[in-house]
Amino acid sequence: MSNHGAGYVYVLDRRNPERVARDLVPELRKLEGVSGLWTAAEYPGLGLPTPEENPRSGDLVLEAAPGYDLADEAQGDELLAPPRYRGTHGQLPTHRENAAFFLAVGPGIRRGAELPEITSRDVAPTIAHLLGLRMDGTEGRLLTEILS
Repeated sequence: MSNHGAGYVYVLDRRNPERVARDLVPELRKLEGVSGLWTAAEYPGLGLPTPEENPRSGDLVLEAAPGYDLADEAQGDELLAPPRYRGTHGQLPTHRENAAFFLAVGPGIRRGAELPEITSRDVAPTIAHLLGLRMDGTEGRLLTEILS
């Protein structure tokens, strides 16, 4: 199951999925288009739920190498061309080319304010605050540095 830059691998033999997944790791690491691979035991460090916490989570997660995407099917036309970057999902936030630009203007925003690097989760609580709404229990923070 792919998400462009990442994909889950599901072990269909449920008798011992951890062993099967572990046996697949060295083979999948050899693939040219794979830059990262994690077992379910490593998911908490990535902020992902384990298969026990969410049955939709796979037994392994792969990250596509730059210039590659993961697809849901093992068949298809091979495409040899320079990568086209339209944004992607599923890669670690440490990839600089996945960084986004954030600009805020209008009532309640301090003119000329600058922010350090933020996460996309910080945008919604900030917009909610500006609209006079509450967003309790979210992971993001209110970007107080830009508020007037």
